[in-house]
Amino acid sequence: MDTDVQTEVQIPEELIRDVISSLDWTDYQEWIPWAWGVLTRAGDVPAVIDDDDLDYASYVVTLAALGRLFDIFQDVADGLNERDTGLETDLTGYERPYITDIEIARYCERHGYYEEDFPETGTGLFAVAVAARVNRLKTRLLEILGDARLYTSLFASGEMPEPEDYDYEDEDTADSPRPEPLGRTASDDAFDVGIDAVMNWHLTPDKHRSYEWLTEGA
Repeated sequence: MDTDVQTEVQIPEELIRDVISSLDWTDYQEWIPWAWGVLTRAGDVPAVIDDDDLDYASYVVTLAALGRLFDIFQDVADGLNERDTGLETDLTGYERPYITDIEIARYCERHGYYEEDFPETGTGLFAVAVAARVNRLKTRLLEILGDARLYTSLFASGEMPEPEDYDYEDEDTADSPRPEPLGRTASDDAFDVGIDAVMNWHLTPDKHRSYEWLTEGA
């Protein structure tokens, strides 16, 4: 499958809003919808999420897991332990675009996921399902993009971009318009422009730590 072609994705507005609002870190480059597009071009998820799809619960879990993957990466890059962070996204509810407690329970039963607390709740099962999906997503995105593309996309998305005409010697340029988020370019090579700078310059301990976490087990 050609993963360099452009693909427009349509994610229910309420879902992407809830995922983004629950992030601990700002997604400056709109990495989450971009990563969904990467998975779409690879044939893993649909470009348009149909709420009648039999795999709808799986797609909602995947979307939340993308947000979780983004947050964990930024946490690790900032020196936090992955285990010190918790899931704040809950996309369960009584009607679409959310998934019901019954749907997430069936999803977890199908995959063999169980909540340690008793009685099990929809919110608890959703957190378990997302946690399990994160590691699989990390592996899958590495397979599709390679380590340099994936690392650059995550690293760049956690950094506030400078204004297009920013001049260190002119404070007035600090309020100039910032460039359009790279994630709006609907192709897998959207972040390639920054690979050299991210992967070869300013190789800080934070970069080494987050790179090791991202590629662990790959």
